[in-house]
Amino acid sequence: MVSECQIPVPVTIDGKSERAETVLYSAGAYVLALATTLADRVISLHSTYTGDPATGTLSSHLLLAHDAYRAMAGEHEHDALPLTHLRRRLLYDHLQRLQDLLDELGLAATIAVDERAVELIER
Repeated sequence: MVSECQIPVPVTIDGKSERAETVLYSAGAYVLALATTLADRVISLHSTYTGDPATGTLSSHLLLAHDAYRAMAGEHEHDALPLTHLRRRLLYDHLQRLQDLLDELGLAATIAVDERAVELIER
């Protein structure tokens, strides 16, 4: 079963609130994708996580921004980025990568995660 929902993740850059949207896509217990878009800045990060407790977790990230395009991949121990439980760690990983990429672009960003975001991703 595939599901989709918006995750509230406020983003500020240089102290000003940004128009940001984070969407969670879940395809069962073993595949999860997150996409965050900063529409006014034409910046987006797409992250996909797939795995199983016996195999570990594979991650892929695609950054799309003006003059900055990058694809990255990684392999993680299942307990570090568990797909079957504690999915909040996937959200934290995705948002940390977004924070790092915004820093690389010279943007002083703050990304907030509240309990509602955690509730939605843990469903």
